[in-house]
Amino acid sequence: MPIHDFVWRAPAPRTAAEADSLTILDTVDSTNTMMTRDIAAGAPDADHGGDAVHRIAHLYDDAATGDAAAAGKHALPVAVAVSDTQTKCHGRLGRVWYNRPGQSLLASFAVPAPTALITASLGGWITMSAGLAVLDAMRDVADEYRISALGADRGKLTIKWPNDVFCDGRKLAGVLSEFVPVDDRCSAVVIGIGLNLFVPQADLPTEIATSLQLHYGNLPDYATLRDALMAGIVHHLRERLERLYADPKAGVADVLREVGAVSWTLGRRVEARLADGGSVCGTATAINPDASLTIRDDAGATHVVTTGDVGVMPMPPAPASA
Repeated sequence: MPIHDFVWRAPAPRTAAEADSLTILDTVDSTNTMMTRDIAAGAPDADHGGDAVHRIAHLYDDAATGDAAAAGKHALPVAVAVSDTQTKCHGRLGRVWYNRPGQSLLASFAVPAPTALITASLGGWITMSAGLAVLDAMRDVADEYRISALGADRGKLTIKWPNDVFCDGRKLAGVLSEFVPVDDRCSAVVIGIGLNLFVPQADLPTEIATSLQLHYGNLPDYATLRDALMAGIVHHLRERLERLYADPKAGVADVLREVGAVSWTLGRRVEARLADGGSVCGTATAINPDASLTIRDDAGATHVVTTGDVGVMPMPPAPASA
């Protein structure tokens, strides 16, 4: 297993070239918190007329790191903020995300989104598009650097509903989207991604967690790998959201089909722990057009889950034969 020195403000030239703006920090409370706070502070004004696209594209151009790229290169701008560590890095339901320097990709990606799409309950598809973009980027990097799985049956990448990237049945990355209202025309989406790269087995925070180095060999160094992954995420996220925005109906159908093909959840026995404290146990049978999850319980009743934490459970033993 390679030894990686602590890296502070690891450079990201490929991300700088691909993104419309880039901020690199050594430490911050949370890149998602920072970006949502700064976007919200830039409320519509007379000078910009509430132009969220302009605002997001130029959000971090004056970053003190000097790593900001020239903005305005793309019809759909993507601003990136990345930090070697985050003191209040969080995932869904306020969970803390373990991180130490040189071990994880901890970044947030801010993009504009039509407010009408968010209010039409399509926000879940933006998050799932981000999860698919992570898979796209990982496959690209594996091909480019000839990264190989540690075994013929290793390295399978899947998505656990609604927003986790799994590798061989364990959590490799989390995706958290936060929506920032700007005006009735355009809003912002800040997508936080935490991806374990070189976290040692002994330091994994939970039994279900994992790290890329435990599944793949021949990985490049931390700075190179993190940069290549971020650049790939920017590229694929932009392409996917442009298609979704251009034709929401067709875009949702495409994402639904793709997510279904790589779902770790569908067909498995799950327990959904709901936000109100209740729970539903059964088999996950479908991801629906509104991004909700259908679960069939042991009595045959169906439940539609829109929010909550869904964990995969062992299948019950088959009944004994008479």
